[in-house]
Amino acid sequence: MDFKSANRCKRIGLNGRAPTRRLLHACCRFGLGVTRRAPFDSPATDLGALLALGAGQLALVAGPSGSGKSRLLRALAAALRAGPETVALRDLFAKIRSDRAVIDLMPLKLESALRVLAATGLADPFVLGRKPRELSVGEQARFVLARTLAQRRARRGWLLLDEFLTTLDRGSALATARSFRRAASEIAPDLRIVVASPQDDLVEALRPDLVVRV
Repeated sequence: MDFKSANRCKRIGLNGRAPTRRLLHACCRFGLGVTRRAPFDSPATDLGALLALGAGQLALVAGPSGSGKSRLLRALAAALRAGPETVALRDLFAKIRSDRAVIDLMPLKLESALRVLAATGLADPFVLGRKPRELSVGEQARFVLARTLAQRRARRGWLLLDEFLTTLDRGSALATARSFRRAASEIAPDLRIVVASPQDDLVEALRPDLVVRV
């Protein structure tokens, strides 16, 4: 690879570390360059746009794997100081270690709990009595989102979700994204939500107020 080609090619960042000869040879086989700089330095324009998000608004951070989505969310959390934790949906589900039924795990009175679950497509009596681990993958994602919105419904803060719906097939992801957007507007109208995903097709389903591409 000549110097001009190396300058034009995509590069991986090492966050200040020096690359080994083995890594250089491996990257060369994929047509990749290597730089000591971080792959993404959270441009002030992107971070500023997210910080300006209004109450009840939702932002989508989109870009391929490794482009810096998670890094931007962490920068946002740091900028908010008292700020929220950046979490992935699979980690939220992993924290729910319970043999209780879905309806009993909702931190709301019965009528409100049913309304939240209905907004996320889970108002099925056969679902309400199951344990979380007995749900399908798509139902688990919707349950985690419903429970998270219920926990934050009275707050005016932020919710930062990384790897948003990445474990679902595209049909389930799009359906879940639509129900999440609807539920967020109904249940937590003052919550500022930022989700990050490598899937660009979520734009139509989520109808975000802001899209940041990295």
